[in-house]
Amino acid sequence: MTTDLRQELIDVQDLALIMRRSPEAIHVARNRSPHTLPPGAFKIGRKVFWRRSTVEAWFVDEEKRQNSPVRSRR
Repeated sequence: MTTDLRQELIDVQDLALIMRRSPEAIHVARNRSPHTLPPGAFKIGRKVFWRRSTVEAWFVDEEKRQNSPVRSRR
């Protein structure tokens, strides 16, 4: 893989560091609760990757959701 492409991709170990979880927890979440991870995971060979831009955008969206006021139901 070229250096430029490697910088654009995040693997399971990198995502685990970013999310402060273990790589094993990321693998389990991919199978049991993929909605808790950034979308768009793909495989190259046996390794799983995400595009850095997708992960960054997902974290921005998650932060907005957590900071938005909760609507009350009437």
